[in-house]
Amino acid sequence: MKDIRILYLAQASHKGSGIGGGARVKNTINILNKFQYKYGLIAYDFYSKKFSIDLENNNSNTNIIIHIPQYLPNVIKSLFMIPYIFISLFYIKKSQVILSDFNNILCSLPAIILGKIFNIPVILDSIDTKLNKAIPDLIYNYLIKESTQIYVISHYLFNHFSKVVNSDKIFYYPISVDTDIFKNNNEYRFEVRSEIDCPDDTILICYAGSFTSYEGVSILISAFKKVIEGAHNVKLVIIGKIIWKNKDENVENFIFDQQLEKSVIFLGLKQHEEMPKYLSAMDILCCPKIDCEINRAANPVKVIEYLSMAKPVIASSVGEIPIIITDNVNGFLVKPGDVEDLYNKIIFLIKDRSLFSKVGFEARNSIINNYDHCVIGDKISNNLLKILNRSN
Repeated sequence: MKDIRILYLAQASHKGSGIGGGARVKNTINILNKFQYKYGLIAYDFYSKKFSIDLENNNSNTNIIIHIPQYLPNVIKSLFMIPYIFISLFYIKKSQVILSDFNNILCSLPAIILGKIFNIPVILDSIDTKLNKAIPDLIYNYLIKESTQIYVISHYLFNHFSKVVNSDKIFYYPISVDTDIFKNNNEYRFEVRSEIDCPDDTILICYAGSFTSYEGVSILISAFKKVIEGAHNVKLVIIGKIIWKNKDENVENFIFDQQLEKSVIFLGLKQHEEMPKYLSAMDILCCPKIDCEINRAANPVKVIEYLSMAKPVIASSVGEIPIIITDNVNGFLVKPGDVEDLYNKIIFLIKDRSLFSKVGFEARNSIINNYDHCVIGDKISNNLLKILNRSN
């Protein structure tokens, strides 16, 4: 497999917090590195403060990130597809397969064009349905049909694309995690709790991620308010910050309105590499997503990472989550958007702390056996060989 070289056209950088599709890129790059693939990553970063192009050589691999100021209008941002294609031409002749993010047309359209010109198989990696209504269905369906294969992050997306192309063309590529990195560490627990001045016997309930409305952070805060009315020595920790002012919930204002500021700890946005450290300090991890199309299509990386930490996880039963979590076995499922159900599950755990280690053990084992980088990477490797054998 080391002889296969991949041109990876991505919609986000492999560094940073993981927003804007970055988590999927990080996930894929980690697998490529673990399996010692040769690759050239050419990626956009739409959340920069200035325009620049970064080049990073790592052994035989190259990472090129085109940083684009966040404040630029989308019409202007689309013009950066020109240098994106131009840079790709330098690496295309050395590549045997193109892997591209599907959900950003500034990646997927160049991938199909280059694949056609150089007669190279093109894999489109989809993490969602078509979000940008400005893209005509004709172009969207053209990209689907002209691709060699479509990787999908969830069963919902598998069914979605099966309506357009034969299911043989669709490959289920779920999110995965490096379980050697995402694991509980008691030294980190004591370090972080000392940092935030929180005793070891205080139960910390944690949410980490975006504040976008469909993440349901306000649902968790409302449930937490009910929790502290009857339970003492409990605090809520929130890791994240507002990224999109016109889309994100103002979580801090909501907490202030609910008079919870003394019971909630804000840690801000942390780099992805720091997350095992902070999650080690927590007791209960939550993913309170609401029921909407974007969540039905999703396979949230936070759930996989939470479970890998051997912590009890409470998550909404939406999208891929009920496939990953078996209720009351390796985690706990709640009805999306249901404050009362989430409150009851949190109280249930607080009253029986023996479940922390029992469910946590099952949680981590389920991830090691099904969603570790090595497990998913093996499947990707076998699939790539099949694609290349068919194209030769």
